[in-house]
Amino acid sequence: MTSDDLRRKIWLNSISNYLRMALRMVLGLLTIRLLFPKDVGPIHVSGLTYEEFGFYSVLWSIFGYGILMDFGFGLAAQKKVAELSVHKDWKQLSQVLSTIFFFYFISAAIIIIGVLLTSHQLIGTIRIEHPENREVFRQILVMFLCFVGLSFPIGISIEILYGQQRIALANNLASVGALVNFGLIVAAMHYHWELKTIFIFSLTCALVPSLIGGYMGLRSMPEVKLHPRYFSISVLKETMRFSVYAYVGIVTTLIMSQTDRLIIATTLATAAVTIYQLGAKVADIFYSFTLQLPETISPAAAHLHAQGDRTALQRLLVDGTRFNVMVATPLYLLCALFMEGLMSILNKGQAISPDTFWAGQALMLWGYTTIITHSISKKIFMMCGHEKKLIQLSIVEALLNLVLSLGLVLYFRNVVCVAVGSLIPSLIIGWFYLWPWAAKDAGVNRRGLARKVLLQNWAAGVPLLIFGLICRSVPALDFRTNTLVFVLEGALACVVAAISLWRWGLSDQEREKVGGIIGRRLQRFARKKLA
Repeated sequence: MTSDDLRRKIWLNSISNYLRMALRMVLGLLTIRLLFPKDVGPIHVSGLTYEEFGFYSVLWSIFGYGILMDFGFGLAAQKKVAELSVHKDWKQLSQVLSTIFFFYFISAAIIIIGVLLTSHQLIGTIRIEHPENREVFRQILVMFLCFVGLSFPIGISIEILYGQQRIALANNLASVGALVNFGLIVAAMHYHWELKTIFIFSLTCALVPSLIGGYMGLRSMPEVKLHPRYFSISVLKETMRFSVYAYVGIVTTLIMSQTDRLIIATTLATAAVTIYQLGAKVADIFYSFTLQLPETISPAAAHLHAQGDRTALQRLLVDGTRFNVMVATPLYLLCALFMEGLMSILNKGQAISPDTFWAGQALMLWGYTTIITHSISKKIFMMCGHEKKLIQLSIVEALLNLVLSLGLVLYFRNVVCVAVGSLIPSLIIGWFYLWPWAAKDAGVNRRGLARKVLLQNWAAGVPLLIFGLICRSVPALDFRTNTLVFVLEGALACVVAAISLWRWGLSDQEREKVGGIIGRRLQRFARKKLA
């Protein structure tokens, strides 16, 4: 695969990622709206109860911790598929994938047995206010954690597809599963099915696409086999030289992104997670959407590193960061300026507390600065032999995150403090360590990198910022309690953002190239219609 072919793959996979994330964003907003509790006076009229919704949020937060059982082998599998495919070393790849798969299989068995033996103790760690919910919640917890165990041997299929640069296929399978799951949730709310039934449907819709993806990934490499005879302790040890660093990276990422809800649930109350979740959900959607380009960078960086193409890697670092900031900047401004409107849609028009609003704003800023300084550079550094130094920085950032979040929430007893505890360490590590490192790797100084990837994008965001501030400051344009006004102003804001990016975000050559692609596609479409 040539450098140009790889670039086309990156853009195809990135577009697929954005489309999938747009679907997930819409479905996520609608799902939260369906499940979020709504009360009329003292009577609960729709959605889950507050305790059920808090438990639902905590479990999906725990799902992020399931990646701890990955031991870094998922990223190692992705890296090996990308590298060994370049050299067509199918025997070695069979050994690597078989070793990882059966290691995961053993790990899944240990998880399931451990959960079955300790479920009563595990449920006791969560503060449940209504005793009648305890047994049902325990059963759901058992089912959920067993799913986490099974997701590892099954989920290796996604890493195979990623390593093959077939991310678009993985996205299509996941999107079908998400659509089916949403339809089942709609039915569950309409027919008042139990929370346990909702989880059964959700977990099934997550596993089946992975099984199909595994079959398709291996079918495209007929020389590669998954079989116990290929399991090798020596291959396991060799793979662990990289995976141990990847694993530490996974742990630190979890501490920075998933501990917030658990800290709140264990120090304040499970119901307090609902206050935090609303603001966190908007930030999560923003952050997830802007991570779609970086997700395609890892296998591409591994491929270029295997080829020894340093010039292409430098171009990948600069261009990847620039285009990721180009997507993130208008989306950040839209979410930050119109946050109350988004929250109003999520919570079915109920009042938004100041704690919810400011937690959301702090998390939005954390996500945006992380996108600039962390997202692309860390993906490339991890795949190009810099994992040791990268992990040292990640450990420092994660420990600062945990200590600040826990200390602030214990002192102030406020959910906003958890968000601030995440923001501060990312600002320090990102701008004082990762940004200079990325500039050096790209062959420029810090200001030079900023001129290449930031100034043009920030200039393109000025018209949207002005439009958003006008909408917030003019009483006649207040969108915070009027859904129709919010939708109209949001649509206009998207138009302003698109025009600004086209005029000031893209260079003349890029506008000409994009315009040519659009023109050719329109011509083909017109010819088909005429035919």
